[in-house]
Amino acid sequence: WGGFGGVDGMGGLGSGVMYCVEKKWWEMWMQYTGWKWNDLENPKPPLKKDKRKPPYLSSHSLLCSSGKPSTVATGGYLGSYELMAKGLEKDIDYVLVPPGAWDVLFELYGGGPPLPRMVQPIHESIWELGLKHFSQAKDVLVNDRQTRAAPYTPRKIPNSMQVITHPWVVEVYVCDPAQPYRQGFAGIVSILVMVTPDQPMWRLLSELTIRLPLLRGFNRSEPTKARLWKNDEYNVEDKRYGTWSTFNHSTFPIGGEDNENIQTWKTYSQNKTVKGFGIHDGLCILFEYAILGKGGKLIWPREAAAKASNLRRSAEEDVAFRKILRGQNNDIRGKVEGMTIDAMDTSGRWYQCTVTDVSWPRPKIMIDVEQSESVETSCVDDSVDPTSSDPVVHRVRVDFYEHGGFEEWIEVDSDRIAAVGRYTMTSINMREIEKESGNDAEAKDANGKILKDAGSKKHRKVNSAINGESHSLGKVSLFPNYGACGLSNLGNSCYINAALQCMVYLPMLRSYFLSGQYLPNDLNNDNPLGTGGKILLEFAELMRTMWSGKYGYKEPKRFRSVLSKAMSKYSTTEQQDSQEFLADLLDSLHEDGNKVKKKPIVPPLDDDWVERTQLPRVGLEAWRRFLRRDRSIIASTAMGQILNRVTCKVCNHTNTSFDPFSMLSVPVPAYEKMLVRCTLFRRSNALNCPRALELIRDVETEKNGVVPDAIPPSQRNVREKYVIEVSRLSDISEIKAALHDACQIPVERLTLCEAETSEVEDENPFLKLHPFVQYSPVNQARPCAELAQNDGSDNDGIVVELVAFENTLQERLMNDPDDVDSEPETLTPDKKNDKRFLFEKEFYGNEDECRLFDTRPERIANMVSKGLWPRTAEDFRVGLRVDYCDNRGQKFPGTVVQIIENDDSPDKNKIVVHFDRFSSKWDEKFGIEDFLSEKVLPLYERSIPKAGPIEGIIYHRLGKRLFGCTSFVHFYHEWSMARVGVQILAQACRFLNKGDGGPKGKKAWVAMKGINKAVGMILSCDKAYIDCALKTSNNYVKDPEKIVKPGFDGSALNDLLKKKLSTLGSYLPFAMKLCNSAPTNGRDGLSFKESEEEDFDFNVLLCISNVSLGRMHFILDWYCPEISKHGEFPLYSLPNPWIHQPSSNLLRSKRNEQSKESKLHPLMPSANADDIDLGNCLTEFCKEQTLEWRCPKCKESRDAQQSMTLWRLPDLLTFHIKRFNCTARWREKISTKVDFPLTGLDMSNWCNTESSHQRGESTVYDLIGVVNHLGGMTGGHYIATCKATSCGPTGSEEIAHTFSGAGASGFPHEIQEEESSPSGWRIGRNKDKET
Repeated sequence: WGGFGGVDGMGGLGSGVMYCVEKKWWEMWMQYTGWKWNDLENPKPPLKKDKRKPPYLSSHSLLCSSGKPSTVATGGYLGSYELMAKGLEKDIDYVLVPPGAWDVLFELYGGGPPLPRMVQPIHESIWELGLKHFSQAKDVLVNDRQTRAAPYTPRKIPNSMQVITHPWVVEVYVCDPAQPYRQGFAGIVSILVMVTPDQPMWRLLSELTIRLPLLRGFNRSEPTKARLWKNDEYNVEDKRYGTWSTFNHSTFPIGGEDNENIQTWKTYSQNKTVKGFGIHDGLCILFEYAILGKGGKLIWPREAAAKASNLRRSAEEDVAFRKILRGQNNDIRGKVEGMTIDAMDTSGRWYQCTVTDVSWPRPKIMIDVEQSESVETSCVDDSVDPTSSDPVVHRVRVDFYEHGGFEEWIEVDSDRIAAVGRYTMTSINMREIEKESGNDAEAKDANGKILKDAGSKKHRKVNSAINGESHSLGKVSLFPNYGACGLSNLGNSCYINAALQCMVYLPMLRSYFLSGQYLPNDLNNDNPLGTGGKILLEFAELMRTMWSGKYGYKEPKRFRSVLSKAMSKYSTTEQQDSQEFLADLLDSLHEDGNKVKKKPIVPPLDDDWVERTQLPRVGLEAWRRFLRRDRSIIASTAMGQILNRVTCKVCNHTNTSFDPFSMLSVPVPAYEKMLVRCTLFRRSNALNCPRALELIRDVETEKNGVVPDAIPPSQRNVREKYVIEVSRLSDISEIKAALHDACQIPVERLTLCEAETSEVEDENPFLKLHPFVQYSPVNQARPCAELAQNDGSDNDGIVVELVAFENTLQERLMNDPDDVDSEPETLTPDKKNDKRFLFEKEFYGNEDECRLFDTRPERIANMVSKGLWPRTAEDFRVGLRVDYCDNRGQKFPGTVVQIIENDDSPDKNKIVVHFDRFSSKWDEKFGIEDFLSEKVLPLYERSIPKAGPIEGIIYHRLGKRLFGCTSFVHFYHEWSMARVGVQILAQACRFLNKGDGGPKGKKAWVAMKGINKAVGMILSCDKAYIDCALKTSNNYVKDPEKIVKPGFDGSALNDLLKKKLSTLGSYLPFAMKLCNSAPTNGRDGLSFKESEEEDFDFNVLLCISNVSLGRMHFILDWYCPEISKHGEFPLYSLPNPWIHQPSSNLLRSKRNEQSKESKLHPLMPSANADDIDLGNCLTEFCKEQTLEWRCPKCKESRDAQQSMTLWRLPDLLTFHIKRFNCTARWREKISTKVDFPLTGLDMSNWCNTESSHQRGESTVYDLIGVVNHLGGMTGGHYIATCKATSCGPTGSEEIAHTFSGAGASGFPHEIQEEESSPSGWRIGRNKDKET
């Protein structure tokens, strides 16, 4: 851990190092141990000792979370530096303890992570006083361990002592002399060093020389030299070293006596501080040390590697260059002419010249001299076979004219020619020119002369081949002795590779396989339960390959082939479960290495003997019988025992069994039930909005005080809150069913929604108080558990927030108490329709309309259409509803929107019909002949009314900003736009401020009265239009000659309504607008397009179904004229919620249960309240549960109590966290984060009280590896994270496992037979000797 190295151990600032420990844990420890700081001047009474042992030493509350679920750590190959949270105070959030005390506490309690910090320089006298007492405490502590003397109580740490809680972090890499230029980041390993800007640089150097693992070619006792490199992207001094450049171009000594090197380190750093030396936070430094070469000369690895690399590259470039000139490179064959090369003239000077011609060998030609004496024989080159099918160039002609020379033929193998840039310009400079100016730019030589075709497209391929750009470095291991070897995926084999990576890092097990201890006696080739030893042999071979240090990655083809043949389920390329593969691999390794060649028949333990024998003896006997059939390295190191007890609840008979395990499958404590907090918005009516929807009569007292059934049970509530408990994997529709039971609203009238809040970046306090909240309906074809994954509103993790809206339509039923009594069983179908029409006609538009009930208008609309039906073309009326049947028999309802008059002949007038749910481009023109031929008929004579209502969304807007909660509103298809406007006004009353007295209350009262008056006025006009139209409805007959001309025109009534509404505009708190498209994201957030907005038209002639193209959007522009003068705001207000008391009690009880369960066996405090720790999973695993069991004593199926505890723990403990939950219909992956300690996992809390682990055997584990699945139920990817510990290729490691322990010493029977086994090791581990 960085910050406290150096030759004097006094830290980077020379004042020492202290560890930060959580203050809460420290107080618990002081209570437990009775520890106290003894102040000699002010003595204090001793603390009362608390017998409760403190939990694991945790520092997680001191770490910086940065708003993320997990803590932030800067990783290094040899440790990590944990970032502390800001704003922490000493003696309030944390206390300081010396390194010696931390080591003892960490050894006893485990946990972590450690938080060492440098001590700030303090007054010398105070520091010496504290240091004196620390040294005394250390001496007394040692004496106390030997003589058991009374403990020494040192004085309190000086209050003035402070530490650097947020230092700089510098990552230092070690240059590996064997591979100084690695792929990726340079260096074999890295460390993280904490530094401060004012720290002396020589102290950092001293820390590096002590902490860095200098592995190759270095003897710490012999002096040598070192130098530091920094990663500088702008380095232009020496391109041989890429982006790395040295500090001040000098070296400093290392090795030998460090105290003697201090002065030299000061000279090297020029007595500068870390900041003055050029180091900053986050800098990457490379530490290079010289090694001793031949003749005792020091060699710098990076210089030697650069020189060797240049020589190798030059040789490779020369071979490629000669091959190109000979024409042996198929990619550029025949393109040598015009190529630029380096050539030396006769005076010995090098120039860049062009190849103008090549000389190919001439084939031998047999000439008959007698026939042609004048023919001359051609020259033949004996060095090349002229009959070869693939001849090569042996000479090239080079043009020296540009340099004052002439053309000259030069042999290809001559030293006078070379690749371009070899002697005239370095390849590095050439690449820089090409990089800066492009491939097609002209290059220049050292004298500034333009090189001909130096970067032309024609020779781009030639130059790249000459410069050797395709040369690849070797596939070597980046971290030798650490087993860093990747495994390539062969299809979907990540589940195999991730498990194998963790397996090869298991201590003791890897030593067993790497050293070959399984040969020859332990390999079991004849075990029918195994694979004939094939899996074991291939696994051992793969492990040796990975630990050889020769490979950076490996394709495990042989292992995969053997695995596929042994287990056919892994032969495909489909994704599998990594836990299942790991279990099969452990089982195969166990059976292939099983020392028992012929398994005997071992009878089970007798139940009577188990009942009368002590539990430890029974467990030992059960393990002994297990070892008689299963004895292997896996059984010795990776298998344990679980004590399983099942007790009958009737006869109290207990069945005890000890079950072996190689993997603990622990469940994630996920709640089978989940709580849903649902906010319900009821439709507005005369009861919950009495001022805006005022009734003259008293609904609550009439009819003997009985409210009609359609009235909500809560009567005066608008916004209600419920908490509902449902199963996690149940359908979302069950939430609606449970909500129905609580609020008594039918399921079909409820709409469940999820909320999405948009934060408003505005200085207006009203917009900040009422952010824009948009609701989207929930897809009910999902399990409830998916809602919990998307919701993040509550910190308890068990509550999901939903919003429910009641349908705003309340249909008026004929069996209501106010309705006319009828006898439907005595009516014919036609008479029954007439009866329904008369009922709707009587109550449509009366005082209860919109305030309590909503009348269905389909029959009324049909009769209005008949009443306004034209006899001649002069009778056409705008707003007439018609049915149109096309040539294919399809029926379309529509509305007359325009009359095209013919002044010369009125009988030829035409009408334009706009059809419902169609755009205006589909409008059709009709004449009176279409009416007489019944091509056009009254509404719903042929078409069928739509069953469901039209849905719209109401938005609230102030200026250009949307705010507040959106809400849903519903309409019947045949409502006029005037009746639709009444519905919107009525439902908007729910969000109207009720007023609290004063000026604002008066304005609210005026606004509600204005809405009430507008609702009554519009309903009266709408009813008047229908009444006038229905006066002629009885005159409709199918005989055209008997049609009576109607004498009513609704246009005048429509104009009168608009005129009256204009007088009420100043009383309404908002203006209404209509838009057919949803808002879109813009610069100011969600907003509507102004071109698509239009003022809402209260029209009695226009039908809503004729206007709507889908879901409609209504905008309420709230007035706020005096906001700039008096700071007044709109009258918008969210209704106060009514809390359902049984729901509140349910939520409180569930939270109490969760709080109690979270306190059971905690390992560490979680960084996120939604997280759990591994202790909760183990507690869930060991929790008693009730099951159905056939009792052997009762001989019947009984309810029984089952409990499981750990009895025997293996040396290598494997956990499987069960994250998948399923039912007959739904499945889910539990995404709860499980925290676990990296070190010091104490399993004693889950071991049985009578097991040997409760009597002193070790139960503390350190983490080795994690296999994690990224993805969901349908797919994903497995990754492995392993703790890299060094191990030699032959299995030599720091942790040794001895198989000559006393694993069988406790067995009273057959001990001689087991000792005579041919193996040199024994089952078990003598932990007492190793300790």
